[in-house]
Amino acid sequence: MRTNTCQNYQSSAAVNKLPYVVHNRKDSSNFWMRFSITGHGQQCIALRTADILEANEIAEKKYQEVVFKAKHGILEGITSFDRLAKEFVDSLYREAESLPNRLSNAKYAKRICERYLKGYFGNKPIRSITEPSLYAYLEWRKEYWISGPGKDVLFIEYERCYKTLRRPANHIEPSQNTLKREANVTSTRDKHLVFDCFEID
Repeated sequence: MRTNTCQNYQSSAAVNKLPYVVHNRKDSSNFWMRFSITGHGQQCIALRTADILEANEIAEKKYQEVVFKAKHGILEGITSFDRLAKEFVDSLYREAESLPNRLSNAKYAKRICERYLKGYFGNKPIRSITEPSLYAYLEWRKEYWISGPGKDVLFIEYERCYKTLRRPANHIEPSQNTLKREANVTSTRDKHLVFDCFEID
C-alpha cells in the first residue's frame, strides 16, 4: 500500500494567476489541485487524470463547486460524515435513474458506506478525518470480519432481482484489490467522500 500526501508535489506551472494551482507529484502521473478557502484552510483534491487539459477543466469545476459549498455552509469540512455519505449515495442513485448501467455501482457504494465507512466514521465532521484516521480505518476494515464488528455475523443479506437473499459471511481479511475497489467506488472523478488525498495500491 502506498499513501500520497498533498505536500509532496512538483508544480506544473511557474506562474499561475488562478485562485488554485494544478500540479503533478513526483510519485504520481495524475494531476492534483490545491487552494485555500477562508475558514476552511487548504484544499487538496485529486483530479484523477494525467491529461493536463482535462485536469484544468476538472480543476475549474472543482473550484467553483467548493466555493459554492463554502458560501452556503455545506462544504464537506463542516459536514458530518454520515450526512455526506447519504448525500453521496443519493447522488449515485439519481445518476442511475438516467444511466441504468451505473445502478450496480450505486448499490455497491451504499453497502460499503453503510457497513464500513459509516460504521467507523459515524457522525464525525469531515474536517476531523485526517490521513492518520484513514490509516486507522484501513486497519479496522482489515479486521472487520476477523475480530471486529463482523466476527459474529453468519450471513450477509443482499438484493437481486428485487429479492432479498443471503450468503455466508467470509471471515477473512480483504485483499488489496477489494480495499482499492471500495476506495474507488466512494471517490469518483466528480465526487468523493474521504479518499481524495489517499491512494491504495
